[in-house]
Amino acid sequence: MTSFISNFTNRDFAFFVLFALSVTGQLADWWTTSIALEHGFVEMNPLMRKLLKNHPQLVAPLKCGFVPMMVMPIAIFAGLTAAIVWAGIIAAGGWAYGIRNYLKLKKAGISLK
Repeated sequence: MTSFISNFTNRDFAFFVLFALSVTGQLADWWTTSIALEHGFVEMNPLMRKLLKNHPQLVAPLKCGFVPMMVMPIAIFAGLTAAIVWAGIIAAGGWAYGIRNYLKLKKAGISLK
């Protein structure tokens, strides 16, 4: 009987890492955005601005859960390669915005605590 790990390919590993990065990237974006909003910054994304105004409790689960989880149906219906690409896009976007937000907060002298 073979174990799950012995059947783990490089593509599986890439998918796993990019999926983890997509979740943490979205979390970084959400966290830094939340801190910025508390200090008077304004959400630039019109869709997120409307969601924050009408349903603020849904933002974190949507960004950190639903968006990265879209890789699962993509993996099932379009294949692992498409899911790896999607996870990479979501990871890159989340981390880019999280870092950008962090730098804006740092420039304004705002701590992440």
